[in-house]
Amino acid sequence: TLDLNNDDKINVYDLIIASDGKVCAPVNCNYLFSNFAALKSVRFNNYFDTSNVTNMNSMFDGCNRLRILDLSNFNTEKVTYMNYMFYN
Repeated sequence: TLDLNNDDKINVYDLIIASDGKVCAPVNCNYLFSNFAALKSVRFNNYFDTSNVTNMNSMFDGCNRLRILDLSNFNTEKVTYMNYMFYN
């Protein structure tokens, strides 16, 4: 059984987006971070520009250890697909 509250027995990872400027997300972010099962946190640090993204379908699908994710700066104005964004 997978204990989602105990990270002692498996390697977990933090993803940090950093740059001198904005990092433009692709228009199609379909499955972009999908199945990163050992991903514990994602920190976009206001660098990940989602202003042109139209598809976020299954973007974090299968990231079942993900505990820290701040999407407050995501621009979803053009997004038309968010189906299953956090599935599994």
